[in-house]
Parts: sequence; structure tokens; C-alpha cells
Amino acid sequence: MDSLPEVYQRAKRLLAEEPETLLAELDRVLAAAQPDRGERLAETVRLAEMALVSALAPWWAGPAHSNVRAAVERLEGKLHDRTILGLGLRLAAGYARQGRVDDEAHRLMSLAARLEGTGLPHPDAAYAEEARRCGERALFFLSPAYAYRLVRDEAPEDVAARVRSQLARGNCGLAALLCELRLVRALDDWYVGQVRGNVARALAAYAERRPVELHELAVLLARAYVQGAFVDPRARRHVEAVLGGEEAKLLGPDEAIALREFVDRDAFDYSYAELYEGVRDASPDALREAVRGHTRRGNFTVAQRLCELALVRAYDDWYVGRAESNVRGAIARYLAASSEEEQPAADWCAHYLAGLYAATLAESPAARRLVRALVERGVQPAFREAIESAGIPPDVEVGELHRLYEDSVSLEARLETFKAQASESGGLSDYEQRAYLEVLEFFEQEESSAWGGVAASLGELAEEVVSESLVRAGTAAVEDALRLALGSARATLRRDRILGELARRDPRLRSLERARTADLALLDELAWSLTRENRVVAALEGFGCGLGGPTLVLVDVPLLTLVNLNAVATVATIYGYDVDLPREREFLVSLLAGRGEALRELLGGLGGGSVGVPGGEGLASSPAALAVHGAAAKIAARLLRQKLLGLLPVLGGAVSAGLNFHYTTATVRTAVMAYRGRWLQRRVAERR
Repeated sequence: MDSLPEVYQRAKRLLAEEPETLLAELDRVLAAAQPDRGERLAETVRLAEMALVSALAPWWAGPAHSNVRAAVERLEGKLHDRTILGLGLRLAAGYARQGRVDDEAHRLMSLAARLEGTGLPHPDAAYAEEARRCGERALFFLSPAYAYRLVRDEAPEDVAARVRSQLARGNCGLAALLCELRLVRALDDWYVGQVRGNVARALAAYAERRPVELHELAVLLARAYVQGAFVDPRARRHVEAVLGGEEAKLLGPDEAIALREFVDRDAFDYSYAELYEGVRDASPDALREAVRGHTRRGNFTVAQRLCELALVRAYDDWYVGRAESNVRGAIARYLAASSEEEQPAADWCAHYLAGLYAATLAESPAARRLVRALVERGVQPAFREAIESAGIPPDVEVGELHRLYEDSVSLEARLETFKAQASESGGLSDYEQRAYLEVLEFFEQEESSAWGGVAASLGELAEEVVSESLVRAGTAAVEDALRLALGSARATLRRDRILGELARRDPRLRSLERARTADLALLDELAWSLTRENRVVAALEGFGCGLGGPTLVLVDVPLLTLVNLNAVATVATIYGYDVDLPREREFLVSLLAGRGEALRELLGGLGGGSVGVPGGEGLASSPAALAVHGAAAKIAARLLRQKLLGLLPVLGGAVSAGLNFHYTTATVRTAVMAYRGRWLQRRVAERR
């Protein structure tokens, strides 16, 4: 594949000297009888992009992402130029086939919809129709800046029509964003920076003033929050405001009940900053009751944070920055304090926190140190109260629980179990036995990799570079992307194409059930070949962190997440797993959120069954919504820290170069090994 500068120079020359040759070259791929969706399509899309850039937003240096964005934006002013219009419509069709759902795809597909039927020459008309059809059913993931331009000058009733259309498609994230931004336009106009603060202020202003012309939008926003199972506390506050105002008359009886249940549900992610205000002024009795209440209702994350902040208040008070480092410091100082220095309220929180850590299998080093130390010192009633409130039966001995906890958070212990299964794997073919050994070697490398230690060190170094507000904004963007993808199988998985590829290689393989008995060598080869386009798209996506900084990072991180989610879903299907099942989706997300968690599940002996959240709740349920939020937080934090290392002059070139491609390649490799391991475990179980 040619480098981007080479493609740019070639596209520039062809556009200037041989425009018909340029269009014909694009048509050879886009108008082929068998549509290409792999590397040739990616090269064609890049050629069309660079041709538009050369004409409308010339590129000189740095990442080209912003130039592509500018060129697509300026296209509407060049519709009289047949060649430029032809390039734009071909690019729209290319984006449609790639499954692009970003700003540029939406802009081009909307333009195609307006132009269709206006007498476009062939094959431009065919490309316009293809792009329009895709735009009518696609679930777009738009940046706040672009979405704001869409709605800022529209009447509230017109925005409401857009929102109803998105809700009908199941795109709750975009529906909520459009509502929020139109409220921002009316109540707290936005000019620069992150929009989250403007949204919070606009919702507060609405709750106070309640303009009649915005009632319908406010109700639609409440619906989007509830249908999308949003876990941001601002969603709870807004829904509560709608229930308490005149706009509640717009709700049906069943919908009002659903909104009330949403408000009463303890399934919201309160930040350390929000919780610290309460911890700082709470009495010991009030703090204990708050911790117990959240635990009873199943919101263990908030209960843990309250206990952590109580220790922070007592041993390592927090003033600025991110609270996680203070939590680690407070736990270390608590464990180092003499018995005379211990504070009763903080001591109760420490033991209760240790119990929650053990019950929820918290795997951070600080959590493991706290649990181990307090078990060795002697279990206090608060520890026992915590584990029983978290659902551990009373007859489980603390020693047994601690042993299970250590085994669960220790990848080495799980690896030994997996090795024991491998040693009993009679009946496997030579290839399958070699594959088993490769999976084992991969797991061992994951546990002891030197790069893992380096990456962790770099993450710690970058921790202070990434502000809490940026992490939360990134988390919200990734969470919207995950909600969008997981809410629609079409957004992440083209099952017919995958099964078609399997059947083309072997006519018997026309279903997921048949894939579970296929030749493993064939499945391995398909897993890498069918995810190649994901790796290429990720490489072409480009973050532009060096020039665009945090603003572009917040746009690109969720898009990279979608590319990787699609890749993992493809791998899962190839090995015969149905990602439409809620538990399979949870396993898929756990692979993205952190390899260790998913591999620990796998090493625990999954066999051929489903995995994930107990009970198989749907995406809109409280546990599943919080699980997606937690996964989004981990993905956002890791990617933001790695990308923003590019702002450090010494590390930038080495760390940022090729991150997208290598990140996606690592994700695909992990997915292949994980699903390959599950496939082999199932085969072993069948042959015992």
C-alpha cells in the first residue's frame, strides 16, 4: 500500500491532468460486479479523499484527518463542478460500504439524499442512491461540534422530528445529544471547549425556567436517557425534573412509571468529585448508612468510592487532580499506621472496602494489598457485613473467600487450571494440539510481558496529563459508541458476509452451529483475513493528536473503539459465537475493556457456554448499563493516556507512531486467541 503522501501526490496529478482517468479508477472498485469491502476498498476511499483534499483543502504536513474533514465540509460549495461532485458521491458510497458512521459519512450521505433524483449522470446517480439508502438506516456517531451545527439554527419542533427518528432507530445516544445541544443553544450557548459543562448548565437552567417551547425536547431527552440506560447523574436529575413539571402531562401512564423507576434505580456513576462533597461533611453514621444503602441496591462502585474517599479524607486529603493516586496513597498510609493512629470511622470504611474488593474481585494492586493485610490481621465485622451485603452466602469462610479472590485476580492460578485441561485434551488433531499450546504461550506472555510493565509505567506517567474532565468526556463518548454498537447487531457484525465466506470455503458451513465443528485451521485463517480491513481502517483513521490535541482525540477514540468492536465481533462469529446474545456481548466488551479480565474468565473454564453478567440481562438493565459504562471508562482512560503521551516531546514520536494499527492488531490477536481457546475448550469437553 502506498504511503499517504504518495497517494496525495498521485491524486493531485490525476485530478489536474486526467480527471476522467481518476473517476474511472475509482469506478473499477466501486462499480465492480462483486463489491469489494477489504483493502482495495480502503485504498479507493483514500484515493477519493486525497483527490478532494487536493482540490478543496490542500495538505502540506501533519495528519490529514482535519484536511479530509475540511474538504468534505467545503464540497457543498462546489456542486457545480461535475468532477468534484463525482468524487464526493463516490466517497459517500465508499464510506457506506465501510460502515462509516462519523461526521464525514453523515455529511456526504445527507448530501447524496438531497441530490438524488436531480438528474445526476450515471454512475453518479447509483452512488447517490446507495449512500442515501445507507444514511436512512445507519446509526451515526456524531461529534458534538458537528451535531451542534445541525441543530443550532433549527426550530425546536424540527429538532424533535430528528430526535424521534433516531429513537425509532434505537440510536439513543445521538437522540440525547441532539436534544442536549438544542437546549444548550437556547439556554447556555456554546462557543469553544468541551460541551459537557454547557449541557449541565443548560439542564439546570431548564429545570429552573422550563420554557414551554422546549417541553417536547425535554420529554424526548428524558425518553432517550431512559431507553439508553444512561448512568450519568445528570440524566437522573433531568428525568426527575421532567416528572415534577408541567411537561409530565406529555407522558403516558406506562412511560411515567418507567421514568420513575429510572430515577429510583441506584445505577448511576457518581464521580469522585461529586461524592467527595458528601463524604467531607458527612457524619460517621450518615456515611455508613450511605455505603450500606448503595451496597444493598447493588451499586458496589459508588459504595467502594465512598469508602475510598473516607480513607482519603483521613490519610491523604484530596485537593486537585485525579483522585485515584490519593486513594492508593491513603490505603498505603492506612496499612502503615500504628494501631494507636487508627481512626474508628476510617477503620470501618477500610474493612468494609476490603470486603467489597474481595466480593467484586477488584484486581488493582492497592485492592489486593488491602484485602491481604486485613485478612491477615483478623477479619472485622465490617468485612463480613460487606461480603454478605454483596451476595456472598454467610456460610462461606473468609479464608476460603480470600483464596478464591487471590486465585481469581491471579492470572497465574487460572493458567495452571487451563494447563490441566490441556493435558487431558485427548482426541485433538495435531493442529488443534499445536493451537492449544499457542494459546497457552499467549496467555503466559500476556502475564509476564515486559512491554506490559512499560505500558503501565507510561500510563502512570501520563496520568497527570489527562484531566478528570477529559477522562469523563472520553468515557461518555466511548460509552455512546458502545451503546450504539451493542444496541444494533448491524452496526458491529455483518453475519451474512462472514457465513458466506465460511460457506464459500466449505459448503457445509452455513450456520454458527456448523462453524463450531469446522476445521480450526480454516477458522484461524478466516479470522485474520476478514479482520484485515479493520486494521487498515484503524490505520487510516488517524488521530492527529500532535496537531489537534485533546479535541481531535475525543472524536477519534470512540471511532477507534467501534472499529475494534467490529473486529472482535467478526472473530467471535467466525468461531461460532452469537454476539446477539447478551452474555456474549458482555464477553466481547470485556475483551475491549481489558485483556486480563476476559482472559481470566476464559481461564476459569468457560467450556462452550455463554459468559458475562449473571442472568443475561439486556443492555438497558441496570447491571448491564453499569458494566458498559465501566468498560467505556477503562477503554477511554487507556487510549487517552496513550494518545496524549504524544504531547510529551521525548515520548511522542515513539508512542504515537502507528498506535491505531498496532492497537487494533493487538485487539484482533487477543480476540483470536480468546475465541480460539474457547473453541478448543468446547472441543475438549465434547471429546471427554
